[in-house]
Amino acid sequence: MLKLIRPPELFEESFEFENEIETAEPLLFMLRRFLEQFAIQLSGIYLVTKELTLRITFTNKQIYERIFKIPQPTNNVDLLFRMLHTHLENFQSEYPIVAVALNAQPIKPAREQFGLFETTLRNPHQLSETLARLTGLLGADHVGTPVLE
Repeated sequence: MLKLIRPPELFEESFEFENEIETAEPLLFMLRRFLEQFAIQLSGIYLVTKELTLRITFTNKQIYERIFKIPQPTNNVDLLFRMLHTHLENFQSEYPIVAVALNAQPIKPAREQFGLFETTLRNPHQLSETLARLTGLLGADHVGTPVLE
């Protein structure tokens, strides 16, 4: 018997700038465009974004890569953009930027039915935004779940 197995869909967008950039505005403009494309593509196949990988290429051919794990997977462009924007507010580099790429890891949306006396977070999007801000301020290795040593 022959079974059809679809290869995993790759959601990646990249852009090479004609002129090297030294400010965040063109970078943020492209990232917003990428997120809008991902939202349309993922919504069409009933998936949400669980992780974003940002890659920035500099004039000296160095590549900066940062992975954003999204606590509450979503396709909300504004929320995802705020995570990236918050991180890039504190970002500094010695060399101008020549290219940017963004990769989205999809997942099926979580459907959860709570019991009569159980509740969820009042606004799960605020938690994601707060975690993104804390990660931007403190660094990824200082934010997360406590572990007993």
